[in-house]
Amino acid sequence: MVFAGAEVTTREEAHCVALFADDRARAAFQMYLDDYLPPVPNDPERFGDQVWVNARNEIVGEAPYLLISALDRSVEQIAAVVHRLGGLFIAAHVERPAAGCNRVQGCCPL
Repeated sequence: MVFAGAEVTTREEAHCVALFADDRARAAFQMYLDDYLPPVPNDPERFGDQVWVNARNEIVGEAPYLLISALDRSVEQIAAVVHRLGGLFIAAHVERPAAGCNRVQGCCPL
């Protein structure tokens, strides 16, 4: 089984995973990401190419903006959008002091 989704870095620098069961929800979340990802150009020499491929592993597009940038949204805001779209919101790296959602007050107590 394949789920469409994304790992997202929040305003607090916490990493979260959003998974969706259908393409409609995935496309809506992609529009949300496009709205809140800062327009920092990617530097392929420094960060590598940011391409997407089809089932035959052929490049079909390239993201112009640096995808490792944090969204200008909080953990709570991103979780609310994922839930509204019927998706599954997962706090990533909860065991790590850096990039883990556990570093955000009230996010995911361990």
